[in-house]
Amino acid sequence: MKLHYILPRWAVLGCVLVLAACGGGGGSYSGSGSGGGGGGGTTIASITMAPTSASIAVGATQQFTATAMDSSGNTISGVSFAWASSNTSVATISSSGVATGMSAGSATITATASGVTSTAAALTVTSQTSVQAVNYAPGGAAFNGISSIATDQQGDVWVANSDGSVSELPAGNYSAGARNFPAPSPGLNGPSDIAVDGSGNIWMTIPLSNSAAFSGVIELVASQAYAQLQYAPSSPSPTSQNINLNDPVGIAVDSANNIWVTNYAGNSLTELVAADNYNPSYYDSPGADFYQPFSVAVSTNDTVWAANQQGDSVSELPAGNYGSGQNYYQQSFSIGTGGQTNPTLAVDNAGNVWVANGDSVNAYVIELVASNGYQVKTWTPSGETYGCAYALTLDGGGNVWVVNYCSSTITELVAGNGYAAINYAPANSGLSAPDSIAVDSMGDVWVANTNNSVSELVQVAVPKQVP
Repeated sequence: MKLHYILPRWAVLGCVLVLAACGGGGGSYSGSGSGGGGGGGTTIASITMAPTSASIAVGATQQFTATAMDSSGNTISGVSFAWASSNTSVATISSSGVATGMSAGSATITATASGVTSTAAALTVTSQTSVQAVNYAPGGAAFNGISSIATDQQGDVWVANSDGSVSELPAGNYSAGARNFPAPSPGLNGPSDIAVDGSGNIWMTIPLSNSAAFSGVIELVASQAYAQLQYAPSSPSPTSQNINLNDPVGIAVDSANNIWVTNYAGNSLTELVAADNYNPSYYDSPGADFYQPFSVAVSTNDTVWAANQQGDSVSELPAGNYGSGQNYYQQSFSIGTGGQTNPTLAVDNAGNVWVANGDSVNAYVIELVASNGYQVKTWTPSGETYGCAYALTLDGGGNVWVVNYCSSTITELVAGNGYAAINYAPANSGLSAPDSIAVDSMGDVWVANTNNSVSELVQVAVPKQVP
């Protein structure tokens, strides 16, 4: 909230008289490291830099700080610095002293104020992180028509198979093969999506279209040796009045371990409330806000987002504005894909919403920019070769990873480099029509292939080669 305070006229006159007597009002201050001129008229004798040297990878950033000193070595506050890079093709520098690696090489960073220039700080930029790949294709029935993939906090990799079973690649021993958990009942098949909650429980959705035996949500309870529980609609012929789940497809977990599910046929979302023994709250949308919602994601502040297969839109349930059994206003955004097939989405730490449009003809990635009222930005950057952008995910650095089903490649949009695109089809990766993707806590990328294998892309920093 902005406060306004109005001085009486006699006080204003007094201020003017004092300023006139004192010779004027001085300069403006914007903090040490980025303010204007010398603080309070004090002469700047020297400028120190921190750090004095640094090394970053292409696309990464480094904050530099400048400090102005007088002739006695005292710090001068309220100084604005002009920043410079000796080689902007290697590293750029912002007005606030943030350097960004652009290409492998060396540059020096300096700060100048009142005609005084700092000692140069050395910045080395190493080559873009490379990706090494490992493919896992255990024998037997461990993988059987992989439909989706997820990772847990311990680094275990979980795979939902089309026969209703779930496979686990245990952390630290991926090459040993997968542990398989069979379907809980005969005839169960066709999971659509899989997620892991904060307690390590595994959740997956069973849509109507894929299984005649059961449609609902299945939980594998970690504390009970992954015993399986089923959550199904409240009636065989559900209606909007009594439905709990109606053709569930997408699934996500919020910070309170509540489970969010898209009801594709029901044009709605269901929340399985953890604190209420996973009893459901049902969210029907007014009008066409939810129009065949396909996937769901939850932001860090627990705002819930859904990508709609029809209507080319994304729907929002704002955090703090949804509760038991109520309808909420959803703000939908036309994303203009011209025909999404299976759109998937994720939300970064800044609240930006990223969507892979899943189109086999016009494949691209869409960003709804949080700082700009969720205006739509379409990413088809130079260097990308989206081939049916079927799914995407985000790593801890905000980089966007996209699986390209048609071209059997992976695309990374590098957050620290203007989301410039890098395409990966590394040797030994075994990438084969990938259609699901996840990132583990170490930043490694995991991909489910339709040939019953899983590929791990391990990010490895490549040092700059010194002649």
